[in-house]
Amino acid sequence: MKTKSVLFVFLLLGIIGCKKEGVYLKDIGSAPTALVSKEDLPEWINVDALLSPFAIYKGEWRNRTVYFVSEPLHSCAMCKVYYGNGEHIEFDNLRANLNDFNSTSKNWVLIYAYPEGFKMEFE
Repeated sequence: MKTKSVLFVFLLLGIIGCKKEGVYLKDIGSAPTALVSKEDLPEWINVDALLSPFAIYKGEWRNRTVYFVSEPLHSCAMCKVYYGNGEHIEFDNLRANLNDFNSTSKNWVLIYAYPEGFKMEFE
């Protein structure tokens, strides 16, 4: 039980730390919904391996399709961001690309959520 409490505290600190740094996308909280079935997701997205609850968003960045897999129970807020072909987007240590991504990505649409009806709420 003590181990679970310690893990929860670290998870909470990680989420708060990310939130304070402003790593969340500027307009994803108001993204429209255009849900697709599990079978219609790109084949490289394995929803069975994701932590529940989760939401998958599709958007654009630098004229390319991108996907953001949001798992609120995951310790990293922006670790699961991919180009349309499944290539993981690596943000540099100086946050230059992450800041650019947050401020210039656009046209976000919620395309899949579990449980049904789940949607990320950002401040």
